[in-house]
Amino acid sequence: MSLYHTHLPKLEKFGYIKWNEAEKTIQRGPQWEEIEPLLELIHSHLCELPPFLQGKPPDRNGTKC
Repeated sequence: MSLYHTHLPKLEKFGYIKWNEAEKTIQRGPQWEEIEPLLELIHSHLCELPPFLQGKPPDRNGTKC
């Protein structure tokens, strides 16, 4: 719920995404380049992050990677 009511509207407000709620689509916004390096860094080091930041519950060993 917070994705649709909080996070997506904020990302759109700052120009990071273009969100079409009716069509349920998201595209890069005019300010995407500002956050792209950070997103790439997070993605490249995903396995080093705590499980709760990896977006999935931990497996039996404590990580998803």
